[in-house]
Amino acid sequence: MGYKTTATGDNSTAIGESTTATGDFSTAMGVNTRATGDFSTAMGDSTTAVSYGQTTIGIYNTVVPSGDKSFFEANDRLFVIGNGKINILHRMP
Repeated sequence: MGYKTTATGDNSTAIGESTTATGDFSTAMGVNTRATGDFSTAMGDSTTAVSYGQTTIGIYNTVVPSGDKSFFEANDRLFVIGNGKINILHRMP
């Protein structure tokens, strides 16, 4: 719902502009957000949620590779608050 939104994960939702929800049961809201982990949520401006069950809010969060997007991993981050500034590596193509 919005402009250039993509929701390809099973039962996923993308709202806003240039948002992508590829994880199953994931949600991406805002601008340039990506929810790639299953059951993940990315909200804000240019945030990314890659881990299973991860919730990311704010602006330009750091992205740490996930152990597995489909299963819980004890070392994966579950709640991330981004308070960054533009980084060309975080921009979606």
